[in-house]
Amino acid sequence: MLDPTVTESIGDEAKAGTIVTGSSLAGEWRRWRRLSRVGLIGLLAIVAVLGCSGTALADSASISVTNTAGESDPAAGLSRVFTLSGNVEAPEHVFVRYRGPGGAPCAPTANEDTGSFFDPESDYLGLEDERGPFWGPAVEGTFNVHAVTTWRSPGTFVFCIWIAAGPNEIVKTPITQTITFRSPTGTITATVNPLTPEPGQQATVTVTGASEAPENVYAKVRPAGGAPCASTYNADSGENLINGQGVNGSFSMEAKTTQSKAGQYLICLWLAGSGNETPVIAGPQPEMFTVVSPPPPCVVPKLASGASLASVEQTIRVAGCVVGKISSVASTKVARGGVLSLNPVSGTKLSAGAAVNIVESAGRPCVVPVVESGSTLAHVGHQLAAADCTASVSYLRSRHVRRGRVVGLASPPHTRLSPRAKVRVLVSAGRGHRR
Repeated sequence: MLDPTVTESIGDEAKAGTIVTGSSLAGEWRRWRRLSRVGLIGLLAIVAVLGCSGTALADSASISVTNTAGESDPAAGLSRVFTLSGNVEAPEHVFVRYRGPGGAPCAPTANEDTGSFFDPESDYLGLEDERGPFWGPAVEGTFNVHAVTTWRSPGTFVFCIWIAAGPNEIVKTPITQTITFRSPTGTITATVNPLTPEPGQQATVTVTGASEAPENVYAKVRPAGGAPCASTYNADSGENLINGQGVNGSFSMEAKTTQSKAGQYLICLWLAGSGNETPVIAGPQPEMFTVVSPPPPCVVPKLASGASLASVEQTIRVAGCVVGKISSVASTKVARGGVLSLNPVSGTKLSAGAAVNIVESAGRPCVVPVVESGSTLAHVGHQLAAADCTASVSYLRSRHVRRGRVVGLASPPHTRLSPRAKVRVLVSAGRGHRR
């Protein structure tokens, strides 16, 4: 048993010096335990309330920029889907402004901030506020607000996001998000035809390339050797070739240029939104070409009678001409292999690289000699050789000429034939014999 003289303070109701019996002490103990459980439950409730308050403070929002394939791709000059998404515990409104980096932090309220309104140039989905689709849309729970637009300038931008009941409500810590927009891509190049025009000759400049976004093509031409292509079309000192022709995707276009002096020339190319835009999408791209002086004309050289074919050919080439057709004729004045004449004649002025034909001597002509019937074959052979002819032998029966002797020639005497022509010699095979 408990000592009835022992005192014990239990809760707020027990007083010092009060005598508590054993049975009453046990009752007080049970009562204290009940009170403790109630206090613990109350403490847990407070913690739960605070936890709920913490969830309310965790409202979130962010902006994504995607292409038509749904891939993240912030890009200037291209149509993109901007999505403002997040989660709020209670019904609220969302406000967005943006600015360049490095300035003041986001203001406590949306109306106080000096940033620009997100005001897309193109249509957005069902929202027609003059300050853009991201200014004050009502949101609740998980939300997504979309806008389709084309961001104008490449670079890095800071977006300030307020989740509040209105644009004047103070938000302790506005949400800050940084997005970098890349420049659209593009290529540009040029070719010149003819590749080496002459002074005064018109050349065609073909400009080709590709542009990811709608842009403009610019081109200028000037003598090379000075400053490089300027950073923009308007800043360059060259002569205009193409001034802002619009393109989108792959492109090819032509321009004409005529230069009056020989030398090297520089073509400068730009793919940009305007003649002053910097940086440009592609370029400044330099392309070089050369205007060449025309070669001197071909003047048919003078001919030394009887000169060798090889020497005449060399003389023709030195004169800026080319060797044309070579033919041969018989000549009693120029030995075989010597050049007789040129066509056109010596002194004729032709365009550079014109052909000059050569006539060379084939040697003395064959003039059929007079032979006596009954001469030996050897004697007639000597006669033919002396006449620049050659012999071919045919046999026939003859009653008047001995076998093996020459009856005559198949060609009449004094006939002119080509040099070394064959003359048929008719030889007797005797009376009754034929070969």
